[in-house]
Amino acid sequence: MFRVVDAASIRIAARVWPDREAPWPHRHDPAGVESWLRAAWRQVGVSEAVWVASPALADRVEAALADARLDAGQAWRMALAVARYRARARGRATPFGLFSGVAPLRLDAVAAVTPSEQSAIRVRPDAEWLASLIALLEADPTVRNGLSVQANNLAQVSGLRIVVHCRPHASVPADGISSVRRTEAVRLAMSLSAEPVRWAELVDKIAAGYLEFPRASVEALVAGLVEQGVLISSLRPPSTCTDPIKHLLDQLDAALDVGSVRQTVKKIRTLHGHLGVSTGQAIDLGGLTARMRELAVVAQPLAVDLRLADQVVVPHQVAAEVVASVEVLRRLTPHPTGRPQWRAYHSRFVDRYGMAALVPLAEVVDPVTGLGFPEHFGDADLAAPLSARDERLLALAQQAALDDVRELILDDATVGALAGPDHAGGSVSPHVDVTAEVRAVSLRALAEGRFVVAVTGMGRSAVATSGRFLDVLPYAERELMRGQFARLPVAVKGAMAAQVSFPPRKLHAQNVLSSPQVLPWLVSMAEHRPTAEDMIGLDDLGVAADAARLVVVSMSRRRVVEPTVAHAGAVHTMPLLARFLVELPRALDARLKPFDWGAASCLPFRPALRYGRVLLSAARWRIDPARLPAADASDGRWSVAWDGLRERLRLPRWVQVGRSDQRLRLDLDQAMDRSLLRAHLDANRDAGITIVEAAGSEDFGWLSGRAHEIVVPVASTAAAAAAPASVAARASWPPCAPADPVLPGESGLLSGSLAVDPSTVELVLRRGLPALFADWPEPPMWWFIRMRRPYSHLRLRLHTDDYGQAAIRVGRWAVALRRQGLAGDLRLDTYRPETGRYGTGPAMSAAEELFAADSRAALAQLAAKDSQIAPQALTAASMLDLAAAMLGSRESGCEWLVARPEHAGRAPIDRGVLRQAVALDPTLLPDEVQRAWQERAQAAGRYADALSAFSGPLTPATVLTSLTHLHFVRAHGPDEAAEQVTYRLARHIALATVRRRVPTPGAAR
Repeated sequence: MFRVVDAASIRIAARVWPDREAPWPHRHDPAGVESWLRAAWRQVGVSEAVWVASPALADRVEAALADARLDAGQAWRMALAVARYRARARGRATPFGLFSGVAPLRLDAVAAVTPSEQSAIRVRPDAEWLASLIALLEADPTVRNGLSVQANNLAQVSGLRIVVHCRPHASVPADGISSVRRTEAVRLAMSLSAEPVRWAELVDKIAAGYLEFPRASVEALVAGLVEQGVLISSLRPPSTCTDPIKHLLDQLDAALDVGSVRQTVKKIRTLHGHLGVSTGQAIDLGGLTARMRELAVVAQPLAVDLRLADQVVVPHQVAAEVVASVEVLRRLTPHPTGRPQWRAYHSRFVDRYGMAALVPLAEVVDPVTGLGFPEHFGDADLAAPLSARDERLLALAQQAALDDVRELILDDATVGALAGPDHAGGSVSPHVDVTAEVRAVSLRALAEGRFVVAVTGMGRSAVATSGRFLDVLPYAERELMRGQFARLPVAVKGAMAAQVSFPPRKLHAQNVLSSPQVLPWLVSMAEHRPTAEDMIGLDDLGVAADAARLVVVSMSRRRVVEPTVAHAGAVHTMPLLARFLVELPRALDARLKPFDWGAASCLPFRPALRYGRVLLSAARWRIDPARLPAADASDGRWSVAWDGLRERLRLPRWVQVGRSDQRLRLDLDQAMDRSLLRAHLDANRDAGITIVEAAGSEDFGWLSGRAHEIVVPVASTAAAAAAPASVAARASWPPCAPADPVLPGESGLLSGSLAVDPSTVELVLRRGLPALFADWPEPPMWWFIRMRRPYSHLRLRLHTDDYGQAAIRVGRWAVALRRQGLAGDLRLDTYRPETGRYGTGPAMSAAEELFAADSRAALAQLAAKDSQIAPQALTAASMLDLAAAMLGSRESGCEWLVARPEHAGRAPIDRGVLRQAVALDPTLLPDEVQRAWQERAQAAGRYADALSAFSGPLTPATVLTSLTHLHFVRAHGPDEAAEQVTYRLARHIALATVRRRVPTPGAAR
C-alpha cells in the first residue's frame, strides 16, 4: 500500500563528543565544578556550538571563567547548562546549530559509510533580527515611499473593526489580537492594495479621496496599517524565500530613493556576501554577529544550519522496514477514519450544505454565519472517551507488567486483535515521511539484516521534515529531491498539489519554517506577493464534500486543491486558516502518526512494542518525582533513593527524558547524566516525567557511535479517489451557492425543535402530531425529522401564511405535551434549506413536498406497528418503494439498491425478519400505508422531474441515498447500525425481485 520516495536524508550528530575528559564534580565542590567547566569549555567546538545555540549562556560562561571569584551556585548552574548541551550533542540528531546536521541518504543493496570532515555551514539572518531591521527601514519616509504594500489577506472584518489575529510581521512578537477601526479610509486602503501598490501611490489615492485631511494624516494612516499588520510591505520576504537578504536588497534597489539609508544599504550588501552556504572555510561568526548588531540589536542575529559531507548508504531492506512501519501504524491508528472532531465537522458540513454545494472558504469558517473551525482548533485539549482500543491497550500493558515483560513482539494476528473488528481499511494520506533510528552494532550487522528500525517521528507530508533543509543540500541532491516532491501523488484524481506559505504566529519560528517552493501550486497567506500563474488566491477557494471526504476546490479552475506545508511546524505555529486548509484534505483519512497508547498513556509502565525489525514504541515508565528526596536533599541521600527506584523498576542504562525538541538521551551509569536527570526531575515535581528506553552507544556502532535519524518519504500506492460529484459532474459551474438561512418570522416557514425523550418520541409522533393539526382550518404542509444531536429532539417544519399564529399554535401544543411529561423545551430556530443536497428553486420546493409526504408515510408505518409486520421489514420495503418512485419504476429502484452493497454494512440480520421482508406484498399492506406511499410516489415523481429539468450534479439517483436515510430516521430515529441492517433488508428485497424477474435457464423448455 506504500512505497519509498527517492528523496531520503539523514540527520547526524556532528561528532562523537569525548566523554569524561574530566570527572563530573560534586555540586558542593566549587573547585571541581570550575575545573570541569574549564575542561569542557576548552574542548574543540564546544564553546562555538554553545555560542550559536545560546549566546547569553556562552557570554556568561566566558565571563565567569575569566573571574577568579566564581560563585558556587552560579558555577553549578552553568555546568548543568553546558552538560545539557553536551548530552544533547551526544544523543540527539535533530539539526540544531553546530551540534548536528543533515546529509543526503542513499538506498542501495550494500550498506556503506564514508565519513568526511568537509562539512558546510549555512548562515542566515535570524527572523527577529531581520524583522527589526525591516521595521527600521519601513519607518524611513524616503525608503517606504518607494516600497509597495499589499493588504493582508488574513485580516478579517469584525463589525466596525479590521482584525489581525496576532501580528507575525511585527518586529516585536505580539501574541494578542491587533485591530483597527474599519473607517472608510481604511476600507479604501485595503481595497486599493488588494494587489501590490506603491506606498506613495496609495497615499496619493487615499489623500485624493479625503481632501479635508492633511497628507501627513494619510501617511500616518498607511504607516499605522503596516505596523499593525493590516498592510504588508514588500520588504517582508515570503516564507518560500531562502535568501531574505537578497530579497531585501532587491526591494531596496527597486525603491530607487534610499539616500537617507545609503550607508545602511551598503552594510547590508556587504553582509550579504558573508551569508549563505560556506564550504571548507572558517567563518568568523563572532565578527559577523558584531556587524549585524550594528544594524539591529537582538540576542542572536544568526541562524546556523550544518550540512555534513558524510556519505551514508543503507540497504533497501531498511527502507522496506520503514514501509512496513507505516502500514502497521495505519492498522494501529486510534483514528482509522480521521479525528472524531473532523468527522463531526464533516457531518455538520453535509447537514448544513449537502454534497452538491461548493461553499466559499470564507463562508465556511465564519463562526457566525458558517461552521467556524473544528472543535479541536481551540486551545483546550479535548478529552476523548474511553474506546475499545483503549481497553485493549490497557489490558496489554497491564498483562506485560504482570508478566514482567519489557518488550512485546507483535505479529499480524496481534496487530489485528489490537486494531479490533471495527477497524476498517479506509483511505490514507497520499504521502508522509518517517523519521527513524537505525540500530545495528556494525556495518556488517546492518548488511546481514541484524538491525532494528526505531520509529521516532512521522511528518504530515513527504516533504514536511526535509523541506526546510533542501537549500542546504548539494545542488544535485537538492534538484533530485525537488523533482520527487513535485511528482508526489494526490488523494483525489486531478487534484492540484499546493504548498501553503505563511509567516508563523511566533516570529522566531520563521527560522525553522522557511522552505523553498517544491509543489506545483502555491497558496499564500499574510504575505506580500504579486499574483502569479501558480498562485491560488484565498478568495478562489471553496469547500465541497461527498460521503467520504471534504475537499478544497479552486472555483475558477474547477479542480480539487490539496494544500500542504513543506515544513514540520506544529499546528500552533500556523494561522488557523492555514491549519484548516492543511488538515481538511486528510481529515477523514486514517491518521498516520507514531504509535499512540491512548488512555494507557497514564499507566506507570508501558512495554516496548516491536513488529519484526520495527520498534514501534519504546518501553516507558512514568516517574513521580515526589517518590524521591526533594531538591535540597544531599546527593548521597538522593542517589540511594534513586538506585532503589531504578532497581525496583528495572530501568535500563540508556534512557531518554523530555518532550519534543527538549529531549535528552542519558546514560544512567554516568554521574553527569544522573545529575541532569535529577535536575529534570526537580524541575517537574508537580507534573511528573516519563522515562523512555533509549538506544545504547553500541546500537549506533554502524555509524561510529553517532546519534542519527533517517528521514524516508513514503507515498501511498492506492489509486486516487474520484472528485466529489459537485466538482466532477458535467454541469453548470460553479454549483449553486447555499441558500440564505431563514430566520424565525422572516417568512412563512416555521422551524422548531422540541425536546423529546427517545422513549416517548413515537407516542408524540403517533398522537401528538395529529392533535397539532386537527383544529387548523387548513392544515399547512409540514414535515419532521428525529434528531439526537446535540440532544434528543423532534425537528418540525411547516409552511404557513401567518407565522405568528402558527407559532402560537405550536407553542400551545408543546405546552400540552409538556404537561403530560412528553416534551421539554421548544425552540423556534433558523431554517437552512439544504439546497446543496436537494437543489434550488422549484427543485427545493418539490423536495419539501416530498419531505412532507415521506413524513406522512413514516407516521402511517408507525401506526402499522400494531400489525404483525416487523417495523424494519416494513421500512425496508418503504425504502424500495421510495427508490422506485424517484427512478420511475420498481425495476430501476431494485437495480439502484443492488448496485450499492457498500451502504449495507456487515451487521447480522434476523432471519425471520429477512424472510418476512422478502415475502412482503405491498398490495396487502394496511390501507393507510398504501395511501401514504401512493401520495409519496406522486411527490417523488414531481421532485424527480424538477431535478431533471436542471443540468446540475443533482439527479434522482444522486439524492436517493439522502432520501432513504431521512426516511429511516423519520421511522426509527438515528441509529447507524439499525439503518445498515434495514438497508440490507431493502437490498435483499431488491435482489429477490431481480431473481424472480430473471428466467431460470431452460425454464422455457
